Amino acid sequence: MRALDPEVVDAVFAAIEPLLPVPTDDHPLGFYNPRIDDRVCFEGILTRLVVGCSWETAEQLMRHAVWDTTLRTRNNTWVEAGIFDHLADEAIAAYDRIIELDLSECSIDGSQPVASPRASASRKVVRPRDHDLRQLRTTRPPESIRRRLSVQRRAQPTSPTRVREPRRPTRR
Repeated sequence: MRALDPEVVDAVFAAIEPLLPVPTDDHPLGFYNPRIDDRVCFEGILTRLVVGCSWETAEQLMRHAVWDTTLRTRNNTWVEAGIFDHLADEAIAAYDRIIELDLSECSIDGSQPVASPRASASRKVVRPRDHDLRQLRTTRPPESIRRRLSVQRRAQPTSPTRVREPRRPTRR
């Protein structure tokens, strides 16, 4: 995909790199695992956005270069910092410079009309009701299946049965 080509990722990351928040070293003991490079995290986030996969799949596509929890945390931090909003504004401005985008005559319709009942009648899915399911469970299987089951039961070896001694009545 063109969006994941290294030159595209490099160009987009160069646009947001100065906007990234400065990491703070606030670990109580002063040591921790080394911080993953922001460019690697950006590539993982971009992979998730372009492919439309989960964070775990993005980690696998990145060949486990970064954990999915690190990608989530870095994404949330950058969203709170407004990095992606700035990136979207910059992309629209660049598109406007190149194409001369005019949004004054643009309209977006988000309505979802209700389909007529006749249109969906041909595709109606019939689901059994609860009482139909109970009836299905209590009906006997056809004769052919009953004969087959009885033959299978007779063919199975029987285990030796123990003879139980009768219980003595207990006194109360």
